[in-house]
Amino acid sequence: MRMAQHRGMLLACLLALAPLAANAPAESRSDSRWPAAIVADPGQAERRQILVSHGITPLPETLIPFLRDGFPAPAPGQNPNLPSEPARKIDVVNAAIQELGLTGASAGVPVLLEIAQRKGPAGVSSILRRDVEDLPIESADQQVALGRRLLSLNAVVALGLIGDPSAEPVILDLMRTETGTAFITRGAEALSLMGLTSGIPPLVALASNPDSTDSVAAFSSIYAIAGRNYGYTANTPLARRRELIAELRAWAETPEASLAPQRADVIRRLNNPPQPVVVDPTSLRGILRASMDLGKLTSEDYDRRYEARRVLQETGKERFDELREIAQNPYEELDIRSTAMRWLAVSDPRKARSIIRALKKDENPAIAESARVIDQDLPEYIKQEKNKGS
Repeated sequence: MRMAQHRGMLLACLLALAPLAANAPAESRSDSRWPAAIVADPGQAERRQILVSHGITPLPETLIPFLRDGFPAPAPGQNPNLPSEPARKIDVVNAAIQELGLTGASAGVPVLLEIAQRKGPAGVSSILRRDVEDLPIESADQQVALGRRLLSLNAVVALGLIGDPSAEPVILDLMRTETGTAFITRGAEALSLMGLTSGIPPLVALASNPDSTDSVAAFSSIYAIAGRNYGYTANTPLARRRELIAELRAWAETPEASLAPQRADVIRRLNNPPQPVVVDPTSLRGILRASMDLGKLTSEDYDRRYEARRVLQETGKERFDELREIAQNPYEELDIRSTAMRWLAVSDPRKARSIIRALKKDENPAIAESARVIDQDLPEYIKQEKNKGS
């Protein structure tokens, strides 16, 4: 449990920096003693409070020595203990990395490159060790390695914000050697903020496996970098994914793919993710999507869902053929297909049985799993239908 909690804290550090900017206005008071953010920075006050409470002023001339050497020694007569919050001091390191990136501190590039390559510096190493010194050695080593990896990724994001193209070789090397999606997607985005397209080929390679969830993140980064919204989401079926991948790979061979990305455009798109295709709310597809459980709903969403379910309950049997067509369509969005399958079974379970069982062999794992679950529920639906008729 202890290790799981610590891992969660480290992931929180990563997520704090992962978005390159936010939609809120940047904080920039003219009387501030410290640099203004170069992009929107709603977390600035909280981040700087963390730094100041640990004796670190949000200035490159203080942040860089902190990362290199660790916490400053207390002055004579001062309390030698650090503040109790945050409990894990990797948060303070992360705040310093964020500050250098979000204020565009070019002087921070050398130390950020060291962090990105996990070559130190000594200050970061000492803080990571301090955080895990109460753990058994093997566990401590694992947590330090995880912390270095997360800080490495955060440094890549910060280097992208600063925009110094000298970081290109290091970022490309990390994209080649590190495992996981984030180093490729964030690395390509960071390079694009430097006006470079060298991150696009590895991003296209990541996008090219239709069976992988990584491809969704890769297409999202393609949009941020190039402004091309392929409509590729977690609900895109495999048949359509293969077509979109072919389109992306063809585009990557065109001269347009070699045009230098415009920094301001990339930041704008990172702040405004691609919008999904709007489904006609009056169509059966729109009614099916409105009927879904989508987590926390507004009162308007709840009313829409209630009405959609009422309509499907009352008209599902007479629209059986339409529901079947949607459920069996290999190009239909997966969430709409799964919902159509469920209402197909609810509306006429006996008639739906053979259709649902055939879909257990569908090439889309989500559809095959939905069919398996619905097939288990069919006897109950048949029982309910029998009770209605009696």
